[in-house]
Amino acid sequence: QRQMCIRDSIPSFGLVDQHYAVERFSDFNWDSVNYRKGSDIPVGDPWKFEPSVSIPQKDMREPDRPNTTHISVVDKDGNAVSLTQTLGLYFGSGFTSQGVVYNCSMSNFYKQPSPNRLKGNRRPLSTICPTIVTKGDSIVGIIGTPGGSRLFNVMAQMIIRIFLFNENPVEAMNAPRFAMRASQSTLSLENRFSADILQSLQNLNYKLKFYPDFTDYFGGVQMIIYDTRLKQYIGVSDPRRTGAAAGY
Repeated sequence: QRQMCIRDSIPSFGLVDQHYAVERFSDFNWDSVNYRKGSDIPVGDPWKFEPSVSIPQKDMREPDRPNTTHISVVDKDGNAVSLTQTLGLYFGSGFTSQGVVYNCSMSNFYKQPSPNRLKGNRRPLSTICPTIVTKGDSIVGIIGTPGGSRLFNVMAQMIIRIFLFNENPVEAMNAPRFAMRASQSTLSLENRFSADILQSLQNLNYKLKFYPDFTDYFGGVQMIIYDTRLKQYIGVSDPRRTGAAAGY
């Protein structure tokens, strides 16, 4: 009888054991890049690669999530980076190089006749919007978010709230969000808008679809805003997804 880790019922160590990986690929035909038995792939047995000693404590670290990642950075000299790493599927294309996981955005090409149809020297349609906002020669905002097709809606709301409505970064980050595409007939929104706003939208014949108060459906903004009163940068991380703001 196999000994199970007390930590959980999943063979976490066995699944990432290099010997288990070698065993899983033992019947793989590298010449044809295909499994020798076609689609009849036998079930693996990661349990036999589990440590025999039980682990009393539970690992409380949150596992990595299969999402687009965004980071916003500014250094002491004012050099700034807004970087969005999007994967598409859970592990993108499945290929990596020097720690970078390649995305699978080739799947975003259209099949029907279109400027976005697969062809040489074309790039596929992709929804990322890493942004650096400047005023004169100064950087006043480094903003970005995951969120698929909704991230453009989210980015517009953040920029308008901060630079047009003069909300502070925390207020703007925590404000309820909405999103809609031209091809959709339904307006998606977080369930925190006032009754007056909802009634106005219904009067305009919008079909409303409600989401939880703070949901990662509407992105995970990571931003740094320059506070002209304090004369320093303020970093804010979206509570809708895992993230943190830090200064060094």
